[in-house]
Amino acid sequence: MAKRTVTALLAFLLPVLTHGQTPEHLKRSDVIFPYIAPAEAYRRYGATVVAWGFRPWNVDGAELTTEWRRRRDVAHSVGARFQARVELDGAWRRWIDFAPNPEEAACRSLEGNVLTYKFWAATHKGHPAYQCCTNSPTYREYLVQQAREALSSEPDMLLLDAIQVTSRTFWRGGCFCRSCVEAFRAYLRTEVPSEALAKHGIDDMATFDYGAFLRGRGVTDKEFGKQVTRWPATLPLAQEYLTFQHLAARGFIDAFRRRAEEIAGRRLPIGTSTLLRQPRDWWAFPVADHYTIEAMFYAKKRAIPREPIFRYKLADALNTRVLATGVPQWDFTFVRDNALPGLVRTWIAQAYAYGHQFMVPHSMWCGEGDKARYESKPGDCDDLYRFVRKYAELFDRYEPVAQVGVLYSNTAFRRWRRQAQDVCYELTKQNIPFRFVIAGDDWMPVDLREQDLADLKVLVVAPPPIVGTKQLTVLRVASERTVEWPDEDRLFDLLPRQVTVTGAANVTVLPRARQENASWPFVCHLLNGNYMPGSDSMQPQQDFTVSLSASLLPSPVTAATLLAPGREAIACRAVRDGDQVRITIPKLDLWAVLRLDTEGAPGDAN
Repeated sequence: MAKRTVTALLAFLLPVLTHGQTPEHLKRSDVIFPYIAPAEAYRRYGATVVAWGFRPWNVDGAELTTEWRRRRDVAHSVGARFQARVELDGAWRRWIDFAPNPEEAACRSLEGNVLTYKFWAATHKGHPAYQCCTNSPTYREYLVQQAREALSSEPDMLLLDAIQVTSRTFWRGGCFCRSCVEAFRAYLRTEVPSEALAKHGIDDMATFDYGAFLRGRGVTDKEFGKQVTRWPATLPLAQEYLTFQHLAARGFIDAFRRRAEEIAGRRLPIGTSTLLRQPRDWWAFPVADHYTIEAMFYAKKRAIPREPIFRYKLADALNTRVLATGVPQWDFTFVRDNALPGLVRTWIAQAYAYGHQFMVPHSMWCGEGDKARYESKPGDCDDLYRFVRKYAELFDRYEPVAQVGVLYSNTAFRRWRRQAQDVCYELTKQNIPFRFVIAGDDWMPVDLREQDLADLKVLVVAPPPIVGTKQLTVLRVASERTVEWPDEDRLFDLLPRQVTVTGAANVTVLPRARQENASWPFVCHLLNGNYMPGSDSMQPQQDFTVSLSASLLPSPVTAATLLAPGREAIACRAVRDGDQVRITIPKLDLWAVLRLDTEGAPGDAN
């Protein structure tokens, strides 16, 4: 590999501009349609964004540009923005057409095996579906060529559909292609002291090959996949390798973004796709503006999943947006085969209540070639999306209200210390409004600052805090309002309960407000957690009370209105009782927005 290529790969060691900190290109009320569709399908749901603006595969050149623009124009005709898509896995055949030697850029396992996409069983020109390395200069140029084609459609946004970046191949024993081996050697030279390398018997960096180094110790693909993420590390240089690949992936999307914007001649919102379950899944932060993802909703459990809550809350703390859908092979296949549109409705309501989006499940591929898709029939979920659009002003620019913070240490999560996730679920269960505060590291470049804690009355920490020295100093400043989990007694001594629900079970209350303007109504999303799998329906909760502490509200409540999908607005009784405001809720089916007008607020936000 030429010296300039290694230098380009190591560009991730430079400071990365934080492109994704103010996602103004997306609104909380956006309705995200996944696929290309006719205008009438977009209108049925009130779509405002087409997320997967696929390439027209059977045309090239001017004809490609014309057809792609026609698809964009259909979206624009109904007022929807268009996100054109650049493919990693889906364009594997075109990669084989593009490259003189397609196998050269393929990811390789420790044992030298070429990695392929298991879900593409076909071959093309005698080649399998290679999973190519995002550290390969040739493959990067191919992706830029795709971007050039996509940008000819003049889209509003660009999606790099990159769930399978090189940093995620470790579980299959990768990647040890030539690009990775040479770039990792250069990384070690600049980032790891020679004394530390000498402890592993490494004294000649001129020809060092990490793959050969591990093979010489008898490590196999299987053992590498099992051990590389362990903490404490059981493989030499494992943590250095993971960090190299993580930062290389970030450098990859940063370089891609810069090239795409050069071609477009303008600032261009960039999204990507990843599972967002593990620290390694945040490789595109902070370069990506948003995440258009397929994520596990655990349909086989036939229950409302709690895992997305953690994903949404963490995205809030990172000031980014999640446009989610289920995994075809597991989620949509199951709800299709078992006819569970009611379960899908819970996924949609949950996403919007937490300030993010679940893409319209109009006609979802189930990962089975040409077999039947999951199809949403009229009445399955269109009412939910129409509800969001009808009351868009109560979604847009509304953010969570919380005086409790929960420390998220990325280093702790990398070391499998994930109590903060349990805290997230428990506080949610108890209706304790909270937000994550981030103590980042080299994988997640966010520094914890005193101002991040300024508006908090309580900071919940799972001991011992695993953070850097500078961030530990910030935590010490907040020691008088810190709670070591699970000391709930101290939590409630510092801040008595601000939200309670009486007369109903499993109802989640999520307060939100427009923080830049207190004159707007205060809202609480109400989620019914009583899903009945036998009938695929909700058990309604009736005649219950939501009590809010006055400390949570900007000013006294003057009116309360219950807004729910498919129902007329209902005026609710709201009374002041000491330092509590008690609101009577006549009925909650799946989801509702409780609008609270307060003194000084206009009577109608419209």
